[in-house]
Amino acid sequence: MNSEIERLRAKATDGVEQIQAGVNQSHISKAAKEREINEAGLVLLRPDSKTAGGGEPTDEVNQRAAATVREARETLKTRPESDFTASDFYARGLAFISEGNLQSALIAFDDAISLSDSSSEAAPQQISLYLVAKGVTLSRLNRPFDAIATYSELDQHFGADPTTAMRERVAMGLIQAGVNKLLLAKQFWNNGPLKRDFLCSANAGLKRAKRQCSQQDRAMVLGNLGYGLFLIADLQAAEAATLECLQLGGKKTLDEQLADANLHRIEPEDSQYEAMLARLWATLPPANNSS
Repeated sequence: MNSEIERLRAKATDGVEQIQAGVNQSHISKAAKEREINEAGLVLLRPDSKTAGGGEPTDEVNQRAAATVREARETLKTRPESDFTASDFYARGLAFISEGNLQSALIAFDDAISLSDSSSEAAPQQISLYLVAKGVTLSRLNRPFDAIATYSELDQHFGADPTTAMRERVAMGLIQAGVNKLLLAKQFWNNGPLKRDFLCSANAGLKRAKRQCSQQDRAMVLGNLGYGLFLIADLQAAEAATLECLQLGGKKTLDEQLADANLHRIEPEDSQYEAMLARLWATLPPANNSS
């Protein structure tokens, strides 16, 4: 009798261990998939993403990112929306971003943020991603004031976080807020006080972003900061930032800066800025010119 009891007890223990192992494996798989989606999001939400203007992505990196989030959305179709987590809504929003469906993406990101706000277990890293995604979407919808407000919320909540990952995430928001403010300054160029406010705020944020951004974002920060400094006639600092931008990013960043000058064009400032770009570009060695 005792041996039979021990056998049953051992069998029950093995069963519990197998169930626990399955639960652990499920958690690992879920975490791995979440990391994969987050990495795809960082690709799709970059200003230079091939999905930024909507439509199908054309380069391999963006195609892989788009495939990842669209696969996640297809998986979600088998579950009722009432069971969605904030990460599920985020994945859905990214899939809409990859297709250029910005209004639907914005709704999904708002759902992710709302669900996170109501949960005491929401991870700060995830919430910061949702705020960046919402801000980028608002920018692409040409709603700069709402985008700036969203990036300000990101900074208020997480700007004091000392971790490298969060500092880089906040820097992403500062960069995008700065870009929006530079463009607003150009749109209100004839309104002196408003123009100055936008330019000063943009440059202050971009200087902060320069100190804490990832290496991948450094050329972008320097390019926008150089342009902002040029627009307030701080020419020496503008040249230094722009030259480093071109050295880091090569032809790609030159093209991006020229494109910025063509948005809400102001004269003679943008023609003078283009002349500065051409002069600095000519000083670089051939290796940079062909990159």
